[in-house]
Amino acid sequence: MKKLIIILALLIAPFFMVVVPVSNALAATASAQACSKSFFGLPTWYEFLTLSKPPNCEVQMSEQLTTTTTTQDATGKDVTTTTVNGTTSFKDIWLIVLAIIDILMTVAGVVGVIFVIVGGFKYVTSTGTPEKVSNAKNTILYAVVGVVVAIVASQIVGFIGHKLGT
Repeated sequence: MKKLIIILALLIAPFFMVVVPVSNALAATASAQACSKSFFGLPTWYEFLTLSKPPNCEVQMSEQLTTTTTTQDATGKDVTTTTVNGTTSFKDIWLIVLAIIDILMTVAGVVGVIFVIVGGFKYVTSTGTPEKVSNAKNTILYAVVGVVVAIVASQIVGFIGHKLGT
């Protein structure tokens, strides 16, 4: 049963690591990609929110109301003033929550990979002791399952976030 789980995890993981991120990247707008800034490759908290055009790259909430007024200055030239009255909708809050969950799933995946490495180190240094070998195999198995769950969850969250954000 454990071998079946490992084989399924190794067959399904590449799909979620290659195909789904490519489709999510194609769904993102060019301006969002140009404005995206990440820290160590982690997603940003505003990943699914709408950003203004570069070079400003400001987060725009979905219900921002803009008021444009045109007046004349002392010389008789028209002066246009734009005022933004920002309100936050529940949709924006959910998009931020989804982005934070995406960040946590990415961190969980990295921790899972670290545990696979730790399990491999335990396996190599077990010196053939059956208890240590079994412990190392369990560490690797649970870490691989954790990585697969984190990858699948991150891709599901990304899919939902991109669908809600557009």
